[in-house]
Amino acid sequence: MAKNTYVLGKRIARGGMAEIYLGKAIGEAAFQRICAIKRILPHYSQDKEFIEMFRDEAHICKRLQHANIVQVYDFTEVENSYALIMEHVDGCDLRTLLSACEGARTRLTIAMSLYITANSARALHYAHTKSDEITKEPLGIVHRDISPQNILISYEGEVKITDFGIASAENKITETRPGVVKGKYSYMSPEQVAAKQLDGRSDIFSLAIVLWESLAMKRLFAGQTEVESIRRVQNCEISQDLRELNSQVDDELYSIVMRGLSKERRHRYQSAAAFEKDLLRYLHSKYADFTASELGNFLKRILAKKRGKTQDDIKETLSQLQVKPHRVASEAMETQNTTVDQKPLTLNRGGQINSAVSAQSVTGTHSRPVNPSQPGQEAVMHSVQRTNAAQQAVYRRADSRPAGSNRFMMFLLMILLVFGGYWFAKNFILVKKLQIKVVTKPDTVALSINGKRVNDGYTKTPAKLSLKPGQYTIEFNRPGYLRETLRVRGKAGDLKELPRVSLRKNPAEKLTQVRIIAPDEKIYVNVDNGLYRGPTPLRVALEANTKHSILFNANDAQKKVLKCSFRLPPNKDGRSLTVFIRRGKSNKGRCTIKAN
Repeated sequence: MAKNTYVLGKRIARGGMAEIYLGKAIGEAAFQRICAIKRILPHYSQDKEFIEMFRDEAHICKRLQHANIVQVYDFTEVENSYALIMEHVDGCDLRTLLSACEGARTRLTIAMSLYITANSARALHYAHTKSDEITKEPLGIVHRDISPQNILISYEGEVKITDFGIASAENKITETRPGVVKGKYSYMSPEQVAAKQLDGRSDIFSLAIVLWESLAMKRLFAGQTEVESIRRVQNCEISQDLRELNSQVDDELYSIVMRGLSKERRHRYQSAAAFEKDLLRYLHSKYADFTASELGNFLKRILAKKRGKTQDDIKETLSQLQVKPHRVASEAMETQNTTVDQKPLTLNRGGQINSAVSAQSVTGTHSRPVNPSQPGQEAVMHSVQRTNAAQQAVYRRADSRPAGSNRFMMFLLMILLVFGGYWFAKNFILVKKLQIKVVTKPDTVALSINGKRVNDGYTKTPAKLSLKPGQYTIEFNRPGYLRETLRVRGKAGDLKELPRVSLRKNPAEKLTQVRIIAPDEKIYVNVDNGLYRGPTPLRVALEANTKHSILFNANDAQKKVLKCSFRLPPNKDGRSLTVFIRRGKSNKGRCTIKAN
């Protein structure tokens, strides 16, 4: 499949770390599609952490295919800067809409606010419950930055959430450092500003703030300083009654909003789907005639000038050249917006070099030949003539060499090319890998190939192994199960799909469930040379009546933090154990084991 080319149009937004452009994607057969291009600002282009955060956003969003989530198409470089290629939503964000309402001395209707919030809740529920397509394990996505700026509304009444750049997911590439708080303080949940472990209920709190503000036309937790905003969120200080700020908010709607704003997580809606259900039930019972087009028409009316300007920007972007003109070292040529068709130099039958640069290869924007008689074109012709004259001098110097010397050099070059091509083909083209696909049940196992452990830990299957041609013995192992062995032989380029390996439980091996609780939000744990990674508490199954060692690596798989050895007692009553990690000074700590 051909790779798209991306062209930047007008910049439509700029933040502290990135800027968003209107752009277009150009594919095969001159196919064009308007898109939004979110580029890292130049002074962040060397910041590895920020680039990885961008990569995370693409990694997460490309897996989220939902009508209420802005789709991310690609992560690539555009004009020497990393960029996300995203779906263009022809409309505005909720913050812009609320500001326009303030300027026009009007407000969103109750139905509009409920509709926007319900659609956002639907998108969040989809993200919160998204599972891995292969392993079926939950991805554990939490947006962590729900705010009016990240809720987009189109002129057709569509609602989409965007900006998963700081979202938390179990298998994301970068990890948030312990104690680091990301997001907008005045839209955080109490547990988020306290840097606690988050789940989907944090996003529900943030979305309830957005609903409160769209109904009240007033900020809820925004203080004069960041410290004041954090304090208000921590204490959940709601200084004014929503029903006094908007007389159309009745007690039933008030209770829905306030449940979403409960300080304690257990008192909030336990899922975004439950929040959406109550919002839609109220919307349909009180405003049965409301449709999405009502919201879209409101946008068209209140943002008429902005919409007209956006349409002009889209037309201008679509009319831009597919490839930007090359820069030529001539001020006159840049002034005339010309390009030089830089074809390769070739030899004619007489052994002389043909010049690919001539007056016929200089074209303007509309590919018209240069006419020296027209004003402003004479400088262009002089520039081309100077270029040709310089090239002819080089050609004359080349022709002045003895013919025998030229033939010898060409012969030597041909020999080098032949042997170089043979070496390249032998090492990089002819020797293809043997591909082996393995599928197991359970899907997380320790793999060993010819006695050597793969990944120094556990591998999730289905997995594809890329090996040199030959014969291999593959062992499948997991605590509590009997070891299985398969032998496979393959040639270069083969794809071997092994039959599904179902590990049988080992009746003689009694496993004890162990919970590992550490102060870090996510930890790497090396248990008996098996690498585990996940949120705390982390659960592992270990053999009873056996000595074990645990090496805790916190948020860096290579950095040793604490080693702890212990022996599990015979597990006659099926009790589980909990290992508590407490960190002391110099990033050290101690390990306490308790029976549950």
